[in-house]
Amino acid sequence: MERRLWRWLLFFACCGVISLLVWQLDNRWFNRSLAGYIARLEVQLQYFCYEQQWQTCAVTLKQAQPIVANAAPASGIDSRLEFHSGICSAAATNVRPQPPQAIYQWTDNNGTVHFADHPASASAQRTQYQSPSYNFDLSIRTLSSGIKPFFKDRLSASLRQIDDIYRTLLPAEALRPVRVNVSLTSSKATYDSFYRRYHSITSPTQGFYSHRDNLAFVWYRNDDQGFATAVHEAVHVMNAAQFGSTPRWFNEGMAEYFENMELDGFNVLIHPIEWQSVRRAPIQLSQLFSATNQDWANNQARLYANSHALIYFLMSDATGKIALKDLFAAIVHFRCQPIDVVHTLNSSYPGGLSQLERDWHRWLKRPTKAVVVS
Repeated sequence: MERRLWRWLLFFACCGVISLLVWQLDNRWFNRSLAGYIARLEVQLQYFCYEQQWQTCAVTLKQAQPIVANAAPASGIDSRLEFHSGICSAAATNVRPQPPQAIYQWTDNNGTVHFADHPASASAQRTQYQSPSYNFDLSIRTLSSGIKPFFKDRLSASLRQIDDIYRTLLPAEALRPVRVNVSLTSSKATYDSFYRRYHSITSPTQGFYSHRDNLAFVWYRNDDQGFATAVHEAVHVMNAAQFGSTPRWFNEGMAEYFENMELDGFNVLIHPIEWQSVRRAPIQLSQLFSATNQDWANNQARLYANSHALIYFLMSDATGKIALKDLFAAIVHFRCQPIDVVHTLNSSYPGGLSQLERDWHRWLKRPTKAVVVS
């Protein structure tokens, strides 16, 4: 009897050890409390509820908000978002990513094997292959001389790497086809002419984007400036295609983050900047998340810098990257609708938004290393 008892005790002890090992291998060792897991489960259930269009979603989304940013206006467009009217029209939001298309195979009278996305012969059989349900279509053109072919190759390779990184951050089933048209000109007159086609007033800019035409237009002055500007505006185009409306800090933070990228073999190296003003006096996250268009107009440099630094922190920290992936999933699931950034990060980050803010502030006090994204 005593020997049998020891066997049971040994069995349960082994089960406990195996459970702890699995937990550690899942990159959550001491990083996820039980409350954190429950909160993350709640977020996933909200996504499922939203996809099923259940009426209880609206009630669920208002629960568990220990930190609340300023409320959005009761009517009109939320000024905390960058709203893309063409992409977020009623017709556009009803369009869902298309499922993979079947590939058919048949052999003609000459013994030649054919493949097509439709059964062009009575003997055609469906194969196990499927056409890709997602594609990234990139076009780069120069409208003036002085821009070297090598620059276009570097820019093309970099934008495709950014697309690959987005694929690792987004749920596979939520990916949408993306087209980016980059136009480069070294002529200020040409740039101003194109700028006036899309804007009613002039502005001392070096680049702009149009979500309607999937266009990133750049005034090229030199390689470093032209590259950073082209990447920044192209990321805006990618965000508009994938997410529709986006929180302003998120859209600008991601664009700023990739400006300083460098290709290193099969890896992407993201260089930090000084962020001196952010290190001296970082903005409160609730204030950053609730900043309106007027706030951005009045404090553009500060909000850009804080958005950049926060995205850099999240992408350089394992725990932060998990929370950022949850935010990506939330924005794409609630496409073209305002999302509760505070609630999502409060649920996804261990310790909630308060802990995220403390960790970010501690990170700002230390020397920042380049991030390697493989």
